[in-house]
Amino acid sequence: MGARAISEGQDRTALAAPATAARGTLRVVGPGRRERGYLAQLERLRRRAARLGGALEVSQRVERGCQRRLDRLEDELRDAHRAHKRLALALGALQRENELLRGRALEPGQRARRLARRPGS
Repeated sequence: MGARAISEGQDRTALAAPATAARGTLRVVGPGRRERGYLAQLERLRRRAARLGGALEVSQRVERGCQRRLDRLEDELRDAHRAHKRLALALGALQRENELLRGRALEPGQRARRLARRPGS
């Protein structure tokens, strides 16, 4: 280790900061340039995660709202199909009844013509 070798009983902290070791106190050194860069990057990532987490929550709420709206629209469509089928059946029944009534209405007129056509009446 260069000119100053560590003896068995010597404290390593004294070698790390020789100027302060003479006074008996150690100087506290803060994070270096790389560490400050890492800490700044971590802080940026935390802020981004918080922002994206909020966006994720909003998008989940929008998705749930859209799903509920879609369910309601599907129910309305199903009800409209049922109503359409009922109306088609009712229309068919009315058309059949109309045909029967038309046939009954023509019967007396046809009878009168038949009677008029008979020879000898």
